[in-house]
Amino acid sequence: MLTVQDDGVGIPPEALPKLFDPFYTTKRPGGGTGLGLSICLSIVREHGGTIQAESLPGGGSAFQVYLPVSREPRHSPSPPRTGESSSGDASGHARTPAALKGIGVLVLDDEESICSLLQEGLSAQGLEVSCAATAEEAAALMAAHPYDVLLCDLRLKAADAFGDGRAAAAHVAAAAGTRKPLVIFMTGEYADHNDRIAGVPLLQKPFRISEVLAVMKDAFAFAKQPTDNR
Repeated sequence: MLTVQDDGVGIPPEALPKLFDPFYTTKRPGGGTGLGLSICLSIVREHGGTIQAESLPGGGSAFQVYLPVSREPRHSPSPPRTGESSSGDASGHARTPAALKGIGVLVLDDEESICSLLQEGLSAQGLEVSCAATAEEAAALMAAHPYDVLLCDLRLKAADAFGDGRAAAAHVAAAAGTRKPLVIFMTGEYADHNDRIAGVPLLQKPFRISEVLAVMKDAFAFAKQPTDNR
């Protein structure tokens, strides 16, 4: 167990049950995304652990991170061979599907942390990635350089109709002209891996880059399936 503690004002009792929910934050608007603790919990759970939070009687907060004890002998992993990605090797880690390498991806999300994660993670896997915070900015990028995939958040901070990710995605796709991008929605609300909105794949935050690649691969395969009209 690892304890992280501070001496601040503590956590209000009504906030404790929702503390790890995606996009829940007690900070003022613009002061936080509400994704930090949710991502932390997701990472710890991947390692078989959990996180508990409490408000201390004398003031401040404490977070206990519980992780299982490893009984395996410790050793350093071998570095990847030349030309081999550290995320795709003989250990069974997923490689980037060859069909995805080199494709252009446009990310429409006003959360800087999500854009940074996707830009760095997907670029490292051989994809060309650009990011936009508004539908207008994304449409301008799409008009100047058509992209193969549009990753669009379902809930944007825009005060107009483009606060709805579906309307924003439609606006950006229209700017692409005849070369329409494959649209994939992102959401911080609960979504099953196989969920789709009007035929559009849905990716739940927080996610790993391997999950994004898997959804893209499945979406391309789905788009290529023959229909009755073909």
